[in-house]
Amino acid sequence: MTYPTRLLGRRSQFGAVRAAVAAFAISQLGASISHASSLQCQGIPVSVRGHLASEGDTICRAATHVVRLLQSCGIEARSALKIEIVQELVLPEGRAYGCFDRSTEVIQLLTLDRCAERLKSDDSRPGLDATDYFRSIAVHEVAHGILSQQESAADLPLIAHEYLAYALQIDSMTPSSRQALLKPL
Repeated sequence: MTYPTRLLGRRSQFGAVRAAVAAFAISQLGASISHASSLQCQGIPVSVRGHLASEGDTICRAATHVVRLLQSCGIEARSALKIEIVQELVLPEGRAYGCFDRSTEVIQLLTLDRCAERLKSDDSRPGLDATDYFRSIAVHEVAHGILSQQESAADLPLIAHEYLAYALQIDSMTPSSRQALLKPL
């Protein structure tokens, strides 16, 4: 193990410790670089930024699902949507898991870990699978994004947009998550 020790400076009794610290620092740098990566979802005009690989894949699958479903109804994405995975949303307050900014066409979603953490303390959503709920939030927000691009939807009241986004979100969930979400109602 002399190569890492030489890489860090002169050989000493602390060479192995320095090598271990350097290896840890390099691994953390790699983790932060991959966490800040960007992913273009294949075949649809959606990109994901600031994600772990599993989060990006999950979101791209969710986005593909809702894009294809809306296309089957004649509703097309007119421009690219950007999804940012964040620790905190830009919303001033509230318990939201995601949001869509119409002015920038940017969707923000909490990380899967933050979503899971928030679900544990959210009495209105008991028993939900965090990954399934995370995916369904992506469906909900991408639906908002695509609907906002439709000229025919511009004059619709907010409740109409929410109805469609929630219907698509709930439809995208597994039966057990759907049952857990709707059980309190």
